[in-house]
Formats: sequence, C-alpha cells, structure tokens
Amino acid sequence: MKFKDYRKQVLEALGGIYSPEEASAVFDILMDAQGLPSYYYIIEGEQPVSEEMQRWFSTAVERLCKGEPVAHIVGYKVFYGRRFKVSPDVLIPRWETEEMCLEAIKHCKSLQDKAEGWLGKAQEAGAQGGDDGAQGVRPRVLDLCTGSGCIAWTLSLETGAEVVAVDISEKALDVAKAQGKFISSENGGSMTGDAERASETGDRVIVKPKFIKADVLDTESVIPMLQAAVEGGKYDIILSNPPYVLESEKQDMDSIVKDHDPALALFVPDDDVQKFNTAIGLIASALLVEGGLLMVEINEKLGKESLEALVKAYEGGLKNAFDNGKDRTADAISLKTGIKKDLAGRDRFVFIGGNVS
Repeated sequence: MKFKDYRKQVLEALGGIYSPEEASAVFDILMDAQGLPSYYYIIEGEQPVSEEMQRWFSTAVERLCKGEPVAHIVGYKVFYGRRFKVSPDVLIPRWETEEMCLEAIKHCKSLQDKAEGWLGKAQEAGAQGGDDGAQGVRPRVLDLCTGSGCIAWTLSLETGAEVVAVDISEKALDVAKAQGKFISSENGGSMTGDAERASETGDRVIVKPKFIKADVLDTESVIPMLQAAVEGGKYDIILSNPPYVLESEKQDMDSIVKDHDPALALFVPDDDVQKFNTAIGLIASALLVEGGLLMVEINEKLGKESLEALVKAYEGGLKNAFDNGKDRTADAISLKTGIKKDLAGRDRFVFIGGNVS
C-alpha cells in the first residue's frame, strides 16, 4: 500500500475518537516518533509502507482507540522545544506551562544581564566577583511539585540556573531524574556529570537540577530543607504547577486525562481548594529574595481566589518573620501581584514580584 493511502486509512480509524484536525496532529506525532517529518506523505506518498511500520501504526491506533494518550504511546512529550520522557507516574506536560517557563526565563536573563554588568564594573575596579548566589550570574530557581521535571530541566538548560525541584512522589522523581539522559539521547545533547557542558547550549555550563523528595504541604519541614539545599538559603525564582483540579470537576474531565494522569498530580479537595497556594505562599515568604518572582499555575475558574490565598500566605509569612525579629516589611511595601492569562485567554497563573507581562 502506498504511504499516502495508508495515511488516509489511519486518519479514518482515528476519526472515531478525534476531530479531523486532532487526528492529523496525532498522526504527525506518531510520524515524529518514527523519525519521519509530518510532510512525508507529500514528498514520499507513492512509496510503499513496510510491514513493520504497518504493525507499529496498527498497535498505536489500537491503543489510541482505547483512550490511551499519544504521549504514553510514543514515550515522550515535546515541551519548550525538547522531548521529555513521560509515563503514567507523571502529569503529561501542557503547553500552558511553557508560558510560565518563558516568564521565568525572561526573569533569569534579566538578573544575569544586571549581574554581569555589575561584575564587569567590579572587575574594572579590581574587585573579585563570584558567579553564584541569589541575584548572581547563576540564578537560583525552586520548582515545587516538579512531576516530570520539565520545568526544572527547561530552566536549567535555557538559563544555566541552579535549580532545586521538589515532589512528594518517588516515582515521579525517578522520571524527573532520568530526564538528563533522555534529553541528551533524544535531543542531541550530552550531559553525563553533575556539571557538564551540554552541546545544545554551547559553552554554558549546565548544572543538573537537584531533586528532593518532600511534601510541599508540610511547610515546617520543607522550608528548612530547601534553605539548606542552596548556599544562602534563598531563591530568585519560585515556580509551581501544583494540583488544582477540583474533585467535583473530575466527572466532567476527558477520560484521556483523568484515567491516565496521576490523580496525585491533578486533584484537590473541594473543601480545601487553596491548600497548595497557601503552602506555596508561605514557603515563598521564607525563601524568595526581595524582588524575586513567584509564579503558580492555577485553575482557570479560581483566579481571584487563588491570588488572594497566595498573597495572604506570603504576607502572613513576612509578618511572622518580622515578629521574630527579621525586618521583612520592605518586601511587602513594593509587592507586585497579579493574574496572568494563558494564550487562550483563561486565568492560568498567579504571580508575586518579577516583571510578568
């Protein structure tokens, strides 16, 4: 059978569960997994399809028709231009989260530009300058509820930041830790040590993220643990994509998500919707540098409530620090907060600090 005819046959089979546009996009992903471009059927449509490829596509279509996500079938999801390993133990990365990474990368690069300018002036004056530390050339980033590690690895690879990532799931952390080798093999890089030069990033030294098993909700334990994870105990950027889907929303969700993504990474109880935002705000009050960026992905229906919970916890933490003899009042005076919409126009992120646009 000619490839162009086989493609039509596969799309017809996928038409039972996807719209024509979705079926075409899924087919392109399957093609990518086979190392072939999406336009292959145009330039090589007259070529015969091998029996091996037909068997592979038949198995893939069968799994898709049973409701399995295409990312689980091919074993990866493209996120911020790189393939990331996925499994049933981690949330499949979504495009919305890329927007949060973009804001964090902008903030990192702004810090690096300022620090490099300062170091240049210091060196001209004969001073010695280091390249680490909060507000230094190598920004420090904290990723709470890291899951697959896509946020942590993206920030490390794009900016050279020192990244600490936390999750309660040991299985999720296993996937996140394995991303280094997977990214190297799938994307043409080379990372084998704790601080290796990755070919895809030129001469910049890439420090692998540090992954820590901890419960973000147990703030009394996690705050000192994260303070000890970096020199100085502070972070320039804190990011999180925590669970935020209400238990009551489960019945209306697409089965491809609720049946295949881990419930631990998806759902929060209706009677304690803001527990993660409250914990994250409190953690940030102890760990975020003055002028730093805190950004959290949220339920689109709970923008105002999520921001209020985050800010209340953050300000409460600052007040508690002041009551304990640490003057943090200046942090709250210039507090910049807001809700950022995603590209679809939905309330998707809440933030404190930074220069989010």
